[in-house]
Amino acid sequence: MMVKFRCKASGNIVSFSSESDIECMRKESGYEEVKDGMQEQKASKTPAPEVKKRGRPAKTEYVI
Repeated sequence: MMVKFRCKASGNIVSFSSESDIECMRKESGYEEVKDGMQEQKASKTPAPEVKKRGRPAKTEYVI
């Protein structure tokens, strides 16, 4: 049996198969257990990062 856990701080997902490891991870406050559809829901809720335009900024007129 493989159980996945997500780090609350970084969002990294780790999986464990040993029963003793799974029990210890369930007690950890920094990790939460990932259910079957939970990982897909979390991924769809995060917005895509904004892409900045590359290159030189547009010229503007300066009034002196």
